[in-house]
Amino acid sequence: MLYAVFFFLHAMVKIPDKIAIEHIQRLTPYQAWEYKLVPYGEENGFLRCYGAEGPDTGTMISEVEVLTGMKIDITPIEHGELVVLLQQYYRNPDSMVRSPMAAANDKFLVQLIEEAFHNYASDIHIESYEERCRVRFRIDGKLVERYVLEPQSYPALVNQIKIMANLDISEKRLPQDGRIFYQLGKNKFDLRVSSLPAIYGEKIVLRLLPRHVELLDLGNLGFSERQLSDYLSALKHFDVVIGNSSSAIIEAPSFGIPSVNIGDRQKGRIRAESTIDCAAEANEIACAIKYALSDEFRANSKKAQNPYAGNGDAAAVICDVLAKAGVPTRGKAFYDIEVR
Repeated sequence: MLYAVFFFLHAMVKIPDKIAIEHIQRLTPYQAWEYKLVPYGEENGFLRCYGAEGPDTGTMISEVEVLTGMKIDITPIEHGELVVLLQQYYRNPDSMVRSPMAAANDKFLVQLIEEAFHNYASDIHIESYEERCRVRFRIDGKLVERYVLEPQSYPALVNQIKIMANLDISEKRLPQDGRIFYQLGKNKFDLRVSSLPAIYGEKIVLRLLPRHVELLDLGNLGFSERQLSDYLSALKHFDVVIGNSSSAIIEAPSFGIPSVNIGDRQKGRIRAESTIDCAAEANEIACAIKYALSDEFRANSKKAQNPYAGNGDAAAVICDVLAKAGVPTRGKAFYDIEVR
């Protein structure tokens, strides 16, 4: 009977299309996957989470309450739904197994860079303290400890990085900056290297600048089908487009929307009458936005002609020109979603 009631409660839970980021950030990816919890709301000191109940639920709740400083209230949902939520809001850290102590041998740096790349880390922090050294990855904006190093191996690791980045290994009292060009299989990317003097040795930060093609696919952003459609349809509902990307120059005029183009990044491009250019100064940006939102300018923007709009056969013309020039072409997939 209890099982039937529990199943019935699962069926009654309505999961929202989107959970606010301030709730999601209450737990790190490690904590969310470890405890199988997804926070979705806060009320009167309680952190409300989707989760699955089990024999260790009481112990788990006690641990999470210590970590968050809040009381935990679990809303039971089906295991499949919980996994979908975890995958949607948190990167799975299964491959990020911590090592209590690692010896920095000749291959350690290569292992470190490749591991950071595969786990989508943006930075590697290598730091020395009085009795230990540690390596941390920045993943999804948060620093996660990955390795603890033997203190005697730390100077050799620092020198190895400096040599690869063309830095002066004898200079330990001044900050230095360099770069490493790295190739991992077919992936080529830069690592920006910074060394900073500290009390117990130099601190090294490596910033990875990869091009993860799979992250550029909208299907990998965790959108539901409805959310993806809403995102791609959103432009028609904007009052004004603000920024320095080409969207304000090329796409926005087709919707009759005012746009504020900041700075000179789009210098030299043809403008529609619905585009306002301004310098990257707070006062000028504020004035431009105010003018863009005025009734007069919004009315004129609806009549503006997009200088980049054609009759729809641009792709055919381009392919024809490339074919005549002997340049091989290949197709590219696009999303074709109805605008509501």
